[in-house]
Amino acid sequence: GLIVSHVRVPGFIFDEDDGLSFDFVELDHGPTTGDTITKELCLEAKLTVLRHSSYYDRNIMPLLALLNFSAICLLTLPPAALFMRGLLLLNISFVEVNLRMTTDKHLPSVSYQIKMQRIMNEYFCVLQLLVVQSTIVYLMTNQGLSTRWFDILAALVTFLHNAYTVVTYYGDAAHAKKTLSKGVRIL
Repeated sequence: GLIVSHVRVPGFIFDEDDGLSFDFVELDHGPTTGDTITKELCLEAKLTVLRHSSYYDRNIMPLLALLNFSAICLLTLPPAALFMRGLLLLNISFVEVNLRMTTDKHLPSVSYQIKMQRIMNEYFCVLQLLVVQSTIVYLMTNQGLSTRWFDILAALVTFLHNAYTVVTYYGDAAHAKKTLSKGVRIL
């Protein structure tokens, strides 16, 4: 057997009872013989870890939620102020892009999208949709149509998305910490 008790990965915790899991998995590549590929097996060792996310919990998520709430407030501007609406929404977008670039430097480099990246992408897309919505409202207003309902609907959907994201983020974080609270070893 293999015993690993001295591994240190700063900023992560793991459950000692769960420990390492070992599986034989096929390699995606290998020697070929004619038209067939000979699959080779390798030993895969996995350790489920949880990253200390208190920095993101206390700093990044509240800032993202506040920025999106500010974007919702911009929908109170009249449709004729399309330039002001659009400019302020794009300014908030650029702040989020800068935040994303700064945060990405501190996130682990993995081959998949982690939750914080997904949340930042969703918030950015919502802001871009609000810019498009503001343009549509402006065009509808120029045609003499009533558009207040469209602003209210966009604000409500954006607010619900913001609230859902914040609640699930903190709920998942609390559940993960509670799950790993017994037998946790800090790496």
